[in-house]
Amino acid sequence: MAIDCTVEVRQDGKSTIRFVARNTGTAPIDLEFPDGQTIEVVIERGGDEQWRYSDGRVFTQALRTETIRPGERLRETITETDLPKGAVRAWLCAVDVECTATAHIR
Repeated sequence: MAIDCTVEVRQDGKSTIRFVARNTGTAPIDLEFPDGQTIEVVIERGGDEQWRYSDGRVFTQALRTETIRPGERLRETITETDLPKGAVRAWLCAVDVECTATAHIR
């Protein structure tokens, strides 16, 4: 599976986390998700988890499939007002897919 994931954090009064999964291959990729959550994001500092995107959120309980054609991107954006500083780790919640990206909030 040829998939490349990146995460970017912007801060301008609010914190915006942008996650992108790009199909770098020549065939479509079907991503199977067990529920409505597409990505997970965790912020850690000093080895301790400071924040987790899914905490306190409820996601639909429906299986779904997202197809990314060659060269296409799957994008997810999270906007929060008060994120802690630390290492940001984000990944796809698709079944049997390893696609993780990291960034920092300073």
